[in-house]
Amino acid sequence: MYLLLDSTDIMPYVKYGGYSVGHKKVLGPNSFTTLDGTYHEDVIAKKSIIQVALKPVTTDELTIVVNACEDISSATYFDTKTNAYKTINVIADVSIASVVINADTVLYWGGSDGIIITLEEM
Repeated sequence: MYLLLDSTDIMPYVKYGGYSVGHKKVLGPNSFTTLDGTYHEDVIAKKSIIQVALKPVTTDELTIVVNACEDISSATYFDTKTNAYKTINVIADVSIASVVINADTVLYWGGSDGIIITLEEM
């Protein structure tokens, strides 16, 4: 299994349990409720949202991940809806990282909730 941000595989830094994939609806202006109370959605598109929790990482590993997210244009992930790998155009958001462990001059980053990367389909 792999998770590519452009051509960088970040699976070695992902917490045990992998990443989660969800989908959100993008609604248009023609959504409405009829007199009988039925809601009708004007769904323009369904966009994927991928959330990735990282295990505590060293400074060098964190640099690799943040640089991959900074100028990202696409992500390749396993889509449970199609049961295959899929490449999509995304924007990335990286949560705040704080030092978790300072062991023998090696810093490990993660914070109380870990570092969370959110990839949202454009």
